[in-house]
Amino acid sequence: MIRDLVNSDGKLSYDFIQGNELVATFDSPYPYDNSYPKSLVVYDSGNRQIIATPSEINI
Repeated sequence: MIRDLVNSDGKLSYDFIQGNELVATFDSPYPYDNSYPKSLVVYDSGNRQIIATPSEINI
């Protein structure tokens, strides 16, 4: 799963993308910062959870 980090009127939002399809967008109360990565890769096997930038896992 990939989550794009989006600037939504100065606040951080997350686009949840599965495959090539936007599934949902979640708004947060946190301010957006241009130093954030464009996206994160989130993996949950049921036993392990990983959150990384695409470059950290060679995507």
